[in-house]
Amino acid sequence: MSFCIILMINDLAAKIGEIFKTPFLHPCDHADIGHPKEYYQLRNYALILLKTSKI
Repeated sequence: MSFCIILMINDLAAKIGEIFKTPFLHPCDHADIGHPKEYYQLRNYALILLKTSKI
């Protein structure tokens, strides 16, 4: 699992659209985390950004 997620702007001159940190302890194993509420909040936030903007 990464420390942060970087969303890139979908453009010819690709730029960083947003960087956000993951709220999970590191190092970690994906199997140990399972799918807590924070996972789904972060996932949904990223999906909304990707669908509603040029990111």
